Amino acid sequence: MKKLLLILLICASSVSFAQEGREGGRIDAMRIAFITERLELTPAEAEKFWPVYNAYRSREKEIRKSKYMTVRGIANANLTEKEAATALAEIEKGETDLHENRRGFISKLKQIIPALKILKLKKAEDDFNRQLLKRYRNNKD
Repeated sequence: MKKLLLILLICASSVSFAQEGREGGRIDAMRIAFITERLELTPAEAEKFWPVYNAYRSREKEIRKSKYMTVRGIANANLTEKEAATALAEIEKGETDLHENRRGFISKLKQIIPALKILKLKKAEDDFNRQLLKRYRNNKD
């Protein structure tokens, strides 16, 4: 039953992330499988968890992209002090938005899964990112 749920989640996530490209969709499918296994989500928890998690990740990507575009736009520009202050305020707003997005996400998760699984989620995300980076480095050599 657990394997069937995992397969269904992977298939569903692959379709929903198809717009991001083949590699991005594959990474997201791997992330879903990794997190599902680490958190030991029940089918009822998974049904409620993944829409909240996907919305959180989507918003996080939007915020990070906006911050990146701001930083990219000022990297080689000759800015006035006023323009620099405006850009800095946009970057600070992005940081605040990321923090608020995470706080809202955790608040919603508290209604879906136990606190212990929320803590395991943070560890699972960190472990997955570390594993992904390690794979990337090994394939680059």
